[in-house]
Amino acid sequence: MRTQFARRAQGETPIPTIPFSHSSTPSSAAARVWVYVEWVLLVVCAGIFAFQTLPAAFATLQTDFPNYYITAKLATEGTDTAHVYEWRWLARQKDHHQIDRSVIGLVPITPFSTLVITPLVRFNPLTAKRIWLVFQIALLFLIAFGLREITGQPLRRISILLLAYPPLHRNLQFGQFYVLVAALLIGACWAQQRKRNGLAGVLVALATAIKLFPFIFFIYFARKRQWRALFSAAIAGAACVAVSVSVFGWEVHRTYLRQILPWTLRGDGFPPFALASGSLSTLLHCLFLYEPQWNPHPWHLSPLIYAVLQAVLPMLILAPALLLCDESDQSPSRIALEWSALTVATLTVSTIPASYNFTLLIFPITVLIAALLKKRPILAWLAVALYIGIGYPSGWHVGSASGLGAVLQMSRLYMLILFAVLFYVTMGVVAFRNPGQRKITLALAVGLILVVAFQATSGIRHQRGLYDDFAYRLPDANGALISAAPEWHDGNILRIAMQPVGYRLLPSMNTPPLNVPFSESYVGPDEIAFASTKDSLFVEEAGAHSIITSRTDRTFPAIADAESPVLSPDGQHLAYLRVDHGRGTLFLRSLHEPAALEQSMTPPSLDVEQATFLPDASLIVAGLVHGSSGSRILHVRAGQQPELLPLGESRYPAVSPDGHWLAYSRMVRGNWNLALLDLSTGSIHAITDAECNMIEPAWEPDSKTILYSSDCGRALWFTAISRRRIVP
Repeated sequence: MRTQFARRAQGETPIPTIPFSHSSTPSSAAARVWVYVEWVLLVVCAGIFAFQTLPAAFATLQTDFPNYYITAKLATEGTDTAHVYEWRWLARQKDHHQIDRSVIGLVPITPFSTLVITPLVRFNPLTAKRIWLVFQIALLFLIAFGLREITGQPLRRISILLLAYPPLHRNLQFGQFYVLVAALLIGACWAQQRKRNGLAGVLVALATAIKLFPFIFFIYFARKRQWRALFSAAIAGAACVAVSVSVFGWEVHRTYLRQILPWTLRGDGFPPFALASGSLSTLLHCLFLYEPQWNPHPWHLSPLIYAVLQAVLPMLILAPALLLCDESDQSPSRIALEWSALTVATLTVSTIPASYNFTLLIFPITVLIAALLKKRPILAWLAVALYIGIGYPSGWHVGSASGLGAVLQMSRLYMLILFAVLFYVTMGVVAFRNPGQRKITLALAVGLILVVAFQATSGIRHQRGLYDDFAYRLPDANGALISAAPEWHDGNILRIAMQPVGYRLLPSMNTPPLNVPFSESYVGPDEIAFASTKDSLFVEEAGAHSIITSRTDRTFPAIADAESPVLSPDGQHLAYLRVDHGRGTLFLRSLHEPAALEQSMTPPSLDVEQATFLPDASLIVAGLVHGSSGSRILHVRAGQQPELLPLGESRYPAVSPDGHWLAYSRMVRGNWNLALLDLSTGSIHAITDAECNMIEPAWEPDSKTILYSSDCGRALWFTAISRRRIVP
């Protein structure tokens, strides 16, 4: 056996290798032929990689690299990033920095992961991506040598498994982070094999700060009683959190913990009915949950069954990877096998897997080949076939389906499950043979059962009231993934829609207003926000700078460096934000005198988010007050300090046309729910109470009915437009 896992330097005893030989002098003619075949395959794969994948990756700026780049750049510029997870807010920043991508979003990326890109933001986005690609290519060499040290496999075989794998190509084209995460996990496994448990813990913590799933290795360290590794991981993880908070501030992390993380764990971070994701969560959504636009024909409508299976099935897949670990076996081969099984299990139960995620499988497949090829060659070839199938570029998605037909669209999921089972068969049941280990294993099993019970109970509770909003949902003729910020205008309902070309102002109904042209195929600046009355319409167009223009009066001069317009009900005043490093100040301008000077309405200590007019031309605003946490609603009058209203954490105020009511969204158990304030009596009435977000209310002329954006039963902030009467 050629590979040594440790040096004899400093008195260290060599660590035994995984029992697989890869001698450079094959003992049979068949083996020599196979070596020649491998070399030919390597040349072909290297050629495709060098002359097809890399040129395409270097030439284009595709998602997802811009998501990381713009966030890191905002942080280095000192911009307040409290709203960085909000789709339209980030789109506006992308436009201001002239990044050539139509749609951009940070969900579900951790803030810390974007810091990796920080050294590159001094360059333009495409140059930064090219530097990032060079770094990842260098990591590929480290990955290949690391896998050889871990598994004993020859470099040519490892290189074929790497270079021939479509997920790696997609990772490079998109500028994703999975090459880095794979390198960190391989390095951590290598460190634990050499009993450098402190280093292993630090590397796992870094990987977890970038992509959350490596957190499973914290549990693994406890399972193996590797307390030094667990302690190091905890300390390093706390340091990563501290660095992230110091750079981005606490507000964005509150948003991540209260909304991004819970919705992502439930599979609702992205549209959960998209069969192309191939996730177990998507399958359960399609089978058991109804959504008017995305899944109108589930197989069997039952949120209860969905909640229970969503808790039970992932644990049935994940639990064996932990239960079959053998704490008494600290051999390098066993450590590599356990690390690989955990990696495969977490990928299998991932709620929003993308093709590039499976770059991580290069680690498990190399380990599994090393463990099986000599003693169980048939299973080794089955593992290779599954590896190829899982990485198939289209994910084996053959089309759209509804109801039970969704079961036929999940080939990749089934292959992942079988791949995990191969690891479990290879690991065996040694953890149950020793009486002492049996007790620990059974105790862990009981703990996992309690976790499942908690998840099922939480999931059932989450369903309560979640679908009530469907009764108020308006049909969407345009089929936009996101419809937001609805307003009533000239007998129709307007909204901002996420289109493939960006954000567009469109009507919600089939017949657009006669006096304003609309076109879904319009190619131009993102239309991020708008304000309207019956006779007026002002739109914010985001480019290198945002400008507000009138669509109903073309003679009205454009307002430069202005965002988020708000019109008074009588059409006499226009309010808008001017933003400096992410913090908004509210300004007011008379529409009767377009050339008149604008008037500043709020102090620098208030970061204004939204505003609405009262009949006396004063304003109700929502914003972040310096020195406090969470958005608040305040009353703003010219020349006076803002008056804080006792509404708790709240946003999105909207005063009724008659001036009697204030509709707004308040934070309830981590979600934005609608409430109604009687401005004459101060009494508050809760309109909704569900674990989803209902935001951006706007009144119809009757002062009894509101329009609003709702992500209930959909995905986080992938809102649709709803309409309900809230005043008798």
